[in-house]
Amino acid sequence: MEKPKFGIAVDGSCIGNPGKGSYRAVDIATEKELFRHNFALTTNNVMEFCGLVHSLKWKKENSSNLIIYSDSVTALCWVRNWNMSTNLTKENNKKH
Repeated sequence: MEKPKFGIAVDGSCIGNPGKGSYRAVDIATEKELFRHNFALTTNNVMEFCGLVHSLKWKKENSSNLIIYSDSVTALCWVRNWNMSTNLTKENNKKH
């Protein structure tokens, strides 16, 4: 597959499971970071999901028609089905 020239690339990561995590989005054309958020205790799948949801919010707020690219099958399913599955509680998954 050829690398896209336009769009939003979103990714999440986590050190440990659960552990410290973050997600961010980048404008592919300009390589400008659109946003990044860090969390004290989370999982990789939750970060991938949050990145996708935040990208959808960013698109709406910025009246953007850019395509969002993600490599997370799990997060894409959670967004598509409007349902996510995690054992983390809201108290455990806080920004820092």
